[in-house]
Amino acid sequence: MSLVVTPQVDHLAKLNKFFLNEAGRDKFNKIIQYGSRLLAYHLLSADPKSEWGKSFSALFALTRDCRKIVRLLKFLAEYEKIRNLLQKQPTTQKQFVQLVGAAGLAAYWWFDNLVFLSKGKMLTANPEWAKYSMQGWWVGILCGAIIDIQSLHESYKSESELRSQLRLDGSVTPEDSSKKAKLNELLSARTTLYLNCVKNAGDFLISSNGWDLPKTLLGQNFNDGVVGLAGVISGTAVCTTVWRGIK
Repeated sequence: MSLVVTPQVDHLAKLNKFFLNEAGRDKFNKIIQYGSRLLAYHLLSADPKSEWGKSFSALFALTRDCRKIVRLLKFLAEYEKIRNLLQKQPTTQKQFVQLVGAAGLAAYWWFDNLVFLSKGKMLTANPEWAKYSMQGWWVGILCGAIIDIQSLHESYKSESELRSQLRLDGSVTPEDSSKKAKLNELLSARTTLYLNCVKNAGDFLISSNGWDLPKTLLGQNFNDGVVGLAGVISGTAVCTTVWRGIK
């Protein structure tokens, strides 16, 4: 009788890899940012003089502004995507959505950079820049959500085709083994798509609030408690994706 030894996971090494990952580090900071916003809202609502509430409010503002510095010139990555898509002359719906999404995110990063530079007194502040940034983000998130939903549909279709091709008599051929491996990869990738949908839902709420869409449609924006919770959920979804991908 042989025992199967499960290799131990070096959690410290995995944790270090997580924080060396740009997305993992940034979204962990996002959880701190929006978690602080959530806690500050509830503490100050219960007691406007709460010292803890004021501390969390200050931590929220600090992490919000600190996260902006790593976004400087990030709009260039979206510009490159736009250039590459235009060179291919988009002909499919997915490519068109990708193009619009990249344009939206380019606007998001561009105006976010202007907001950061104005906070550093390098530019004269314009109160509309933050709203323009949120509108660009909203467009980018909406397009990303559309693509993820399409990918989920394609994933279910591929799963159905693979399962129908697998033998039902219990025998396993090399071809069947290959198909089962593809099926496992498909299911793993689908988990990432689910997490992306959760992330998009949280960011969609935040970006909507950033340019007063709820106020226009519902008469008022979401409070800081709702926005803070949305940010924590969004950041956690991305952190989970990054953690799952670390070997």
